[in-house]
Amino acid sequence: MDVCGCDNKTMTDGGGDYIRSGGKDISKVINLSLYENSPEKDIEENLLWGTYGKDGNEPRKWVKLYGCDSEHLQAILDKVPNIGPVHEQTISKILFDRGH
Repeated sequence: MDVCGCDNKTMTDGGGDYIRSGGKDISKVINLSLYENSPEKDIEENLLWGTYGKDGNEPRKWVKLYGCDSEHLQAILDKVPNIGPVHEQTISKILFDRGH
């Protein structure tokens, strides 16, 4: 998956015991791996969400959930039926911290 939107052709491989990533120019690869036991703050500040824009007709881009406005986060909770528990919990915490 080329999250950066560049032409570096990034890749990630791994399993339960290791993670390996690379690209055409490895110096441009940033490891954003998060784990179940990662500090809550790391997950909250770095968890990504693929979005197609407000109307759903833009090319997908990857954004940090923490950077999404509260309206967008609430829409994710309301409209995404199969959201995973980590995303759901993280969004709920962000909204709670913002007073929503």
